[in-house]
Amino acid sequence: MSPFAGYLLGLVVLVAGLAVAAYLLNVPTAAVIAAVIVALVAIGAWATRRPRARPSKFTGETTNAPTLDSTVLTGLKTTMMEQAQATRTQPTTRMPPASESRGQPTTHIDRQPAVSKRKPPAPDDG
Repeated sequence: MSPFAGYLLGLVVLVAGLAVAAYLLNVPTAAVIAAVIVALVAIGAWATRRPRARPSKFTGETTNAPTLDSTVLTGLKTTMMEQAQATRTQPTTRMPPASESRGQPTTHIDRQPAVSKRKPPAPDDG
C-alpha cells in the first residue's frame, strides 16, 4: 500500500469515527449522513486533483515549464544592475545647493502699521 492510499484510508476512518460520535451525541441522522457525504466528496476531489509538476531528478527541469536562454538572463541582469547604479548617482533632493540660497531670505514679511478698528476712548469730563 502506498503512503497516499494509507493517508486516504486514514481520512475515511476519521470521517467514520466522527459520524459515529455525532450519532452517539444524538445529532439528527440526516445531518450525519449529509456531513459524511460532503466530507467524502471533498476527500475524493482532493485525491483526484492533478499533482504539481516536480523537477526531474536527472535534469532538474520541469515539464511544460518555460525556458530562458542564458543570454537573455545575462542581459536582464545587466539592465537591472545599470538601473540600480543610475538611481544611486541621482540626487535625492531637489533643493538648490546651500551656497546659492545663503544670501537670500527665505520669507518676506511686509509689515504695515497696525490699524485699530476700535473707537478712540471718549474724553474725560472733569
